Amino acid sequence: MSKESISIARRLIEEVWNNRKLDVVNDLIASNYVNHDPNAPDFGRGPEGYKRLVSLYTTAFPIFV
Repeated sequence: MSKESISIARRLIEEVWNNRKLDVVNDLIASNYVNHDPNAPDFGRGPEGYKRLVSLYTTAFPIFV
C-alpha cells in the first residue's frame, strides 16, 4: 500500500470516525463512491452518502467518541 493511501485511510479514521469531522469526507471520498456493505442501508453515492453512513453508526454507538 502506498504512503498516500495509508495517509488517506488514517485521516478518514482519525478525523471522520474518531473526531466526527464530516466536512473532511468531501476531501477524501470520491463523487462516484458506492458502499457495498449489504448490512448497511443504501444512502446513495459519493460524499453525502458516506456522511449519512457515518452518522448512522456514530448515532447508534455514541460512546465510541
